[in-house]
Amino acid sequence: MAEIPQIPLPDGGGGVIDPLSPAVAPGPPAAPPPMTRQTREASPEEVLGRQVNYNLPAGWSLISFPLESVTSAFGFTYQLCTYEGTGYVYVDPVNNPGSLDTTRAYWAYADQPIAVSVQGPDNTGSVTTAHLQAGWNLLGCPSVNNLATRSMTVTRQAGSTRVLEEAATDDLTAGAAWIYRYLYFRQGDNYALQDLMGPAVVLQPQVGCWIFAWTEAELNMNVVPPNPLPNITSLSTTVLTAGNAIEVVGTGLGDAATGVVSVRGVAIPNDNILSWAPNRIRFTVPAGLSAGNLVVMVNRYPSNRMPVTVGNAGYGSTGSLTGLVRNTSGVPLSGAQVMIDSGHNAVSDANGEFRIDGIPAGDHLVYVTLIGHQTAVGQVTIMAGTTRSVLVELAPTAGGGGDGGEATGKLIVRGYPYYGDTRYWVSRIEIFEQGNYSERWSNSWYSDTGNAYNQLTAGGAILGRTYNIKVTWRNEAGQEHSNTWSRKLERDGQTESFYGW
Repeated sequence: MAEIPQIPLPDGGGGVIDPLSPAVAPGPPAAPPPMTRQTREASPEEVLGRQVNYNLPAGWSLISFPLESVTSAFGFTYQLCTYEGTGYVYVDPVNNPGSLDTTRAYWAYADQPIAVSVQGPDNTGSVTTAHLQAGWNLLGCPSVNNLATRSMTVTRQAGSTRVLEEAATDDLTAGAAWIYRYLYFRQGDNYALQDLMGPAVVLQPQVGCWIFAWTEAELNMNVVPPNPLPNITSLSTTVLTAGNAIEVVGTGLGDAATGVVSVRGVAIPNDNILSWAPNRIRFTVPAGLSAGNLVVMVNRYPSNRMPVTVGNAGYGSTGSLTGLVRNTSGVPLSGAQVMIDSGHNAVSDANGEFRIDGIPAGDHLVYVTLIGHQTAVGQVTIMAGTTRSVLVELAPTAGGGGDGGEATGKLIVRGYPYYGDTRYWVSRIEIFEQGNYSERWSNSWYSDTGNAYNQLTAGGAILGRTYNIKVTWRNEAGQEHSNTWSRKLERDGQTESFYGW
């Protein structure tokens, strides 16, 4: 391994910037808590699926589970802990193995060297999505094989998707940063950093690491690659000029239903796609693109990268958006992330102001997020050659008051169609508090209406508590697939998105 910096493990505390500011590189992640609560040992049972064995030394170990889900665990003498939002939460692997999220990593503690095991099915899903909270996240490897980060993509709340090395930029100017460029792996008593902008970084089975996100996002881990892999062999030109037609030639390029063409993370709109076949795509260049890599993503699995430049726009078909972000008391808010569904974004400055140029004309969804505040979502119409101004007010997440004076909020779950051998729509979403089945939210969709997604809102959920989310997909032949995830409700209006099992 190449020479990499060594950062001592911190003694405890922080690692989370408040407010999160892309102008400042994050400090090291928080240390594991000094104590955990003891759990009973379990005896090995008949192996169902794959059994994964660990030999853990005395002290702390950072581990992950290379499975689709964990059905049983034995040998652990203490509870595990993972990191959510701004602090650690405990999970009992023996009595509640289903609460373990295989896209996350966990700290395991032992008084002396121990042998432990977990069991569960192999991960065969084409897209396994890890939900990233703003700030530090413990990231695991849910596969028995090394997962190359070069095959991963990041999707933000506004819907734009970038390959990971473009999302993990070292440019910390406002609006540019999505993911911090380094992964933190434990190496002895230090952290070893691996550069996500490099070509050969991998997530290893059974190993965990830290990843830092500037805002909420979905990390598409792409456990099972498509067959054949998407590959671009040539472009009709590498100079993209607004209004001109471009031809992409390659193999395994999918179709318009499963594929996306993007330039530096900005997707080519559907209206600009002229034709799409597995070996050839033609589109007209929209205005407002920036020089970068052209990538074809099939079910969010990226092709090779083709560097392109941008020529002079042949006509003025873009506009600008300016605005002020403040709280409900009228105080300007700095550090708010402003994201547009076109892929353009910015961060509010010290006066709460922002400006975004080069937005394609038309209707766009705008998302504004800031830690400790509810997310604001709205639609704006951008006119060519003009500047649109908006005022955004963000309400704090605290407040409300459920039973016992606990703050309540909405947990929003979105399930998106999955395209495998056939289209699977979301037929059912269920939400219930972990360990408490008395209050549940559920809805079923018995036919495929062609929706972009199906959504269920759990109103009156209690902030700070963990909820299980079960999503079931179904195709026209009646085949069903489902999976269950656990999410802690950090704020009112928190939205969780799922793209496949």
